[in-house]
Amino acid sequence: MFVGIDVGSTAIKLGLVDIKGKLISYFTSPYNTNRVSAKQVEQDPNDWINLILKGLNEFKST
Repeated sequence: MFVGIDVGSTAIKLGLVDIKGKLISYFTSPYNTNRVSAKQVEQDPNDWINLILKGLNEFKST
């Protein structure tokens, strides 16, 4: 099994695939993006980590 992780600009996405590339399970969850100014945004890296761990835990039951 392999896990692909995408830390996007608005959401975390994880995909669990088997050795042949078949999608077994998928997880996605949005997180907050704070606009500091017209040219600057901030995100909390702890949100990324917590959501990645949440997704991986959901895969445990797969």
